[in-house]
Amino acid sequence: MDEVCARTGYCLATSLVRTASVNWLVSGKTPDDTTCSPHPDLQITLHSSSGLTHVSYSPVPCIAGRFTVDKLPTSCDFVELGPTGTDRGWRSGRLDAATGETTLDLSF
Repeated sequence: MDEVCARTGYCLATSLVRTASVNWLVSGKTPDDTTCSPHPDLQITLHSSSGLTHVSYSPVPCIAGRFTVDKLPTSCDFVELGPTGTDRGWRSGRLDAATGETTLDLSF
């Protein structure tokens, strides 16, 4: 059986990992220096609905508008994204089961 070590640190069958991408807008607009000025750095957490498996990254530049992670366990189906250092302005959503993608609209 072919295995790969996932970003969570566990080695899994290659069929149980994928690439996931989270895209975002800021108040409906493409992220740029102006829309991201209140919070230039974000934090992202990808986890399973059960909360047992997760991986977090910070800082994530707001102006990027997209964050992609490879070797994510397919059990990680939920994402939370928001400004570093505050609990306001966070958004969450599910990763599409087929594509591994989602788009969130941040507001701050």
